Amino acid sequence: MLTMETVIDCVYDGVYVVNAAREIVFWSRGAERITGYAKPEVQGRPCGLSLLAHVSDDGCRLCENKCPLTATLADGIGRQARVFLRHSKGHRVAVDVHTERMVDQDGTVFGVETFSDRRSKQTADTSGQDLGTGRRDPLTGLATGLSMRFQLHTLLAESRVFGLPIAGLLVELTGLDEVRRLYGSAIMDQWISSAARTLADALPNASVSRWREEAFVALDAEIKSAWELTVQGDRVREILKASGVANGQDIAGLAVEVSTTLSVPHDTVDNFIERLRNIHSRQLAASAVGLIDGDIVAPTPGAGLGHIAGDIVAL
Repeated sequence: MLTMETVIDCVYDGVYVVNAAREIVFWSRGAERITGYAKPEVQGRPCGLSLLAHVSDDGCRLCENKCPLTATLADGIGRQARVFLRHSKGHRVAVDVHTERMVDQDGTVFGVETFSDRRSKQTADTSGQDLGTGRRDPLTGLATGLSMRFQLHTLLAESRVFGLPIAGLLVELTGLDEVRRLYGSAIMDQWISSAARTLADALPNASVSRWREEAFVALDAEIKSAWELTVQGDRVREILKASGVANGQDIAGLAVEVSTTLSVPHDTVDNFIERLRNIHSRQLAASAVGLIDGDIVAPTPGAGLGHIAGDIVAL
């Protein structure tokens, strides 16, 4: 006999239902596919901080306030939002969510959330164009530093033709040696892989590469101003801070540093990379002596320091 649960399990998007206490009472096959959590793992658990832990598109933790599903349960008004949920492996997945309130024949209130995957093609699962042997990082699935140089060469050529800048973000995960010492190489690799997938999702218009073991470079031709670049850098830092690793492993002492720059008309690949590297070195030195307190400084095209200081967090 065909049941409603069977029908919903055929839907490609994720669907889950919570009771008034926000405990999960139904979890679809699509929800399993997108989140990595099987039904037995989530049944009866609260959907919030310890599980999906939604953050908004600008990095705000929605379970602490502004949760769309909680608001819909309270007033019955359906809502839509673009959020990042936490995958069972720790990384963040970009999804579009829609919430509705449902009341059964006994007057019991339930909340329904549907969500669809809007992940970037830059992730390891959908790695986009084939860059060839040695041009894609085997751990993260991202482009390598060598490939990034070729991509930057093309972007700078286009920039000179159209007169629009190229934005560069250097994202470093600090504390790598300490993570390896305390938790081992496997957890360290999980952390790096999780951050890579989250970063690619957070910057869907950018070309993201693994520059060195603990650092990534994102190149974005869609960012047009220094202020927009600074806001994006702060957004990336907040989303990465809300990520983690699989199996609920608690890791203390992790931090994220983001440095930014914009290209100038006569930039070469070497000039652009050297400037970004120098900006980042100055930022790390300033952080080490406490001169950076987390305020955002807008980057000046071609020269200025754009920094977003990373707070130490437990993921």
